[in-house]
Amino acid sequence: MNAAQSDADAPRMQRGGIVREPLVHFLILAALLFLAQAGLRGDGREEIVVDAATQTFLLDREAQVTLQTPSEEDRARLIEEFVDEEILVREATKRGFTDSSRIRALLLQNMRFFITGDIAEPSDEELRAFFEAEKDSFRSPPSVDLDHLLFEDPATVPPGLTAALNAGAAA
Repeated sequence: MNAAQSDADAPRMQRGGIVREPLVHFLILAALLFLAQAGLRGDGREEIVVDAATQTFLLDREAQVTLQTPSEEDRARLIEEFVDEEILVREATKRGFTDSSRIRALLLQNMRFFITGDIAEPSDEELRAFFEAEKDSFRSPPSVDLDHLLFEDPATVPPGLTAALNAGAAA
């Protein structure tokens, strides 16, 4: 490098030339990307959102159970309990507790309950009409009761016992 070139580069560095350097642009862009990634990643915790529909469901369920309109304290308590339950459910899922056959049975029971929960209950008249139409499926098949008499020695059988039993006499 000669003296003429170094003199030519000096004014460029002095006139804001550092801002025009590609390395500076790269470093600024990299820093912005790292900051954006850190901001989007967050702290790694899952967020639990209690939306308006969930709050309405919780409040309606509480009103049905207590037969009273829930107060603001009740509302806050219900939401807090829901969040606590959600934390426990997520932790149980992470630990693999949902693989248990007992948990599976409870989940199936709950799903069957929710699926059938929207079916309207029939009136007494509808039930009677169904019973009358399907009466044969409610009948029990005829049954027979048998009593078995054993005698050790055939000579001890009272005379005429077989005829009396065949005629319907009690043993």
